[in-house]
Amino acid sequence: MCAARSDEPPTDRAAVVASEGPSRLGRLRRVTTEGVTDVIDRTERRWPPTAMATNLVRRYRRIGGTVIAGNLAFRFFIWLLPTFLLVIAIASVSARSGVDVKAVGEDQLQLGGSLADALATSAEQTQSSGLQAGLTALVAMLYASSVLVSALHAAAVLGWDLPPETPKRRVTITARLVGALTLIAGVIALNVALRNSGPLLGVFSHVLSFTAVLAVLVGLFVSLPRRSTEWYWNLPGAVVGAASYVALQAYAVIWLPRTIESKSTTYGTIGIAASTLGYLFLIGTIIVVATLVNVVWWEYFGSKRHNSSPG
Repeated sequence: MCAARSDEPPTDRAAVVASEGPSRLGRLRRVTTEGVTDVIDRTERRWPPTAMATNLVRRYRRIGGTVIAGNLAFRFFIWLLPTFLLVIAIASVSARSGVDVKAVGEDQLQLGGSLADALATSAEQTQSSGLQAGLTALVAMLYASSVLVSALHAAAVLGWDLPPETPKRRVTITARLVGALTLIAGVIALNVALRNSGPLLGVFSHVLSFTAVLAVLVGLFVSLPRRSTEWYWNLPGAVVGAASYVALQAYAVIWLPRTIESKSTTYGTIGIAASTLGYLFLIGTIIVVATLVNVVWWEYFGSKRHNSSPG
């Protein structure tokens, strides 16, 4: 018996473990995954908003929402450069008229010490060529707006899962975008003045911001490619985007100037650019998520209604 045992080939432990089936940890992991999946499926069947939220997350990951938001942030940053140059040209004219540009930027516009000082210094240096700088900035801003329209168009195509196409009515959409961004800039300036006038007007400023951004987002989504035909299918995403923007304004008012001040002291101009890009990335994320909200909402309600309609 002993000799027979000694002639047996050596035992392969991995083969034995494999022949015995999955380990306890593997079986526990499989049972847990199946249980969680079953709970999610039952929850989605019972509560439609859960299914819509899950679908939104899946779509965001599938299309690379973070990459799209980063692309939008970069395009917004490129748009801000000539816009800031245009503001400098306007400030140079104001400085020539005796206006304290730094005090206006720091106290009334709440730009923070570093940005207000940079604006005042640039305005002082461009007093002799303010008109030329303003015209150059205007042309560059229009071109940057056209590039931004292309980025927004691509984001909408990916979000709605449409075939790639060249943006149509680029000039019209670009003009609308410039008008919308100018409107938002004016609303931001008005909000700063209202917040400095008392708490009641401060609350009204948030309502004004929500309404303005809601209108801008509806107009933007209607102008971009989509599978929904009626304009009101863009309202859910616009509401989510406007609410997220109002919440983001709290960060912009309270933390962003301090962050820029700290980064500029430590890293100089690079710190200001990094802080600004971080804020613009959040703006890009809001636009991507708002677009996907419209997609999920239309697929759950709109497409079913269209498919069930006669003829």
